[in-house]
Amino acid sequence: MAESAAACATLTRRELEILRLISQDQSSKEIASELGVSVGTIEAHRTHLFRKLKVRSVLGLVRYAIYHGIVEL
Repeated sequence: MAESAAACATLTRRELEILRLISQDQSSKEIASELGVSVGTIEAHRTHLFRKLKVRSVLGLVRYAIYHGIVEL
């Protein structure tokens, strides 16, 4: 649990923003368009999120976000 909370603390504002948008079922293309960046940039952020949070899927990201209060149901 402590390790998981520490991982949350290392997320940047942009990573948190992207995590919230992923949790709203937005695609990389939709997120990129909304934020005015390239799809490649969003994919890089996704990769960082997977690595930092030690999850392997979008479902894992969403579960993490809900569990840690980053998003609400």
